Amino acid sequence: RSRKRRPGRRGAIVVLVAICLPILLIMAAFAVNLAYIELARSELRTATDAAARAAGRTLSLTHDPSDSVSASKDAASRNVVGGVPLRRDDSDIELGTANRASDAVRFDYTPGGDQPNSVRVVGQLAPDSRTGVLRLPFDRVFNQSHFGATKTALATQIDRDFALVLDRSGSMAYDID
Repeated sequence: RSRKRRPGRRGAIVVLVAICLPILLIMAAFAVNLAYIELARSELRTATDAAARAAGRTLSLTHDPSDSVSASKDAASRNVVGGVPLRRDDSDIELGTANRASDAVRFDYTPGGDQPNSVRVVGQLAPDSRTGVLRLPFDRVFNQSHFGATKTALATQIDRDFALVLDRSGSMAYDID
């Protein structure tokens, strides 16, 4: 026997695909844009943290604020955000002091000070920043061509001096009985 096709079945599939395909493409573009934004935010956080850590370490070793700022800029430029190296101005890197009242609380940061032990780095994706803003992959779909973000990282270096004293003379080895 031969099968009879129902008339209009192929037409219904074409109509269904014509309706669903644009919706699927819009959802895919939204997902790609959202994933790109989250990736760029993660890269910005990583670059800002690396810049703060490098500046804090250099400040602890050299006690020179200008070397610390240079180390921060260098570390930031070695990290990319959206395929572009993160570029920092001197105003984005701030030295200060951080202290905490007890081990149970966080450090309180104060900008400036005579003997800085902390560095705060602000990473920005903004029109007025040196890095600028990042363009979205599907910018025309949602009528938004770019996005910006700001991340702040704080690195505090607490230097501690330890002394280890060893008594090899045997003078403390006598029995007290």
